[in-house]
Amino acid sequence: MAVLTGNEVLTNTVKKSQVYLATHDGAGNRLPYMYRSFISFTFGGKFIEDFGLLVVTGSDRLERGAYAPFSDLVSTYDTLDGQLYWGSKIEPNQLNLSLATDYITEKQIDSFREWFAPGKERELILAEHPNRAILARVAESPVLSFIPFEEETEIIINGYSYSTSTTVYRGEVLLSFVMDEPNWYGKFTYMPAFVDKNTLEEISASSASLNDNTLENKDTLKIMVEDGIPH
Repeated sequence: MAVLTGNEVLTNTVKKSQVYLATHDGAGNRLPYMYRSFISFTFGGKFIEDFGLLVVTGSDRLERGAYAPFSDLVSTYDTLDGQLYWGSKIEPNQLNLSLATDYITEKQIDSFREWFAPGKERELILAEHPNRAILARVAESPVLSFIPFEEETEIIINGYSYSTSTTVYRGEVLLSFVMDEPNWYGKFTYMPAFVDKNTLEEISASSASLNDNTLENKDTLKIMVEDGIPH
């Protein structure tokens, strides 16, 4: 096991890993969806970066199916040329994601295992299209490929500090989703006047601030352009 060394000052704040810095600003606020496009998503309302992970691609090109796979329904006969076509059947949708981390703890791995357990269908939203959602479940056991490192830490018990070491990891995760209902759906068919900037859920004017105005929000303006919904 390797040992992480450095001169980082011990604080009570979230560790400033590369995953954290790629998804948060200098004040610790989560970046807008448009600045986390193609590296972040939510599954059941939880952000993947909160597990210490980001989406990565193996090349400089994004490769995904244009839509769910399909199979043609045809009949062939010995006495007829060619075949008879009856229609096409849309199969369950699929999405395979490669995740990476430069710092993930045992607690985060345990939380990841629990949240991405089999048999739990949750709403999946990709950061690049925050108004489009689909119900998904984990298709197979995620594959963890990590290098373990030792990190010195302290634990406070009854006001006394005790030194110990814990394990942190760097590496990749392969995560596969299956969507039994293959079609994505829109969260909004029109853009309301005010939404929560973090969750993009509609809120009332009485509880809104200037940052919640959808005409002042780059994310909601992007949604209206790409999804073609009115304000």
